[in-house]
Amino acid sequence: MSQRNQVYLILLHIGLGILIAKLPFFSKFYAILIFFVGLFIVLKNKNRNNEILYVIAYVAGSEVLLRTRLKFENGSLKIDLRGRIK
Repeated sequence: MSQRNQVYLILLHIGLGILIAKLPFFSKFYAILIFFVGLFIVLKNKNRNNEILYVIAYVAGSEVLLRTRLKFENGSLKIDLRGRIK
């Protein structure tokens, strides 16, 4: 990944954090989006390069942000489901 793409990803996540802070209902949409995009990435690549590890790490990291907005533990369920995908 180029340095330019890394900067774009950082800016995207800063924007997501601001959006979730301003619009609390967006956190539910974001949690669902993480689940389906992660599932798509793992299934599309058939987990050849252990993409599941990246998805699990992203879910675990995003759970810190989402836990402040959502009243239930969504990351634990996602990690359990993703850990069983082969």
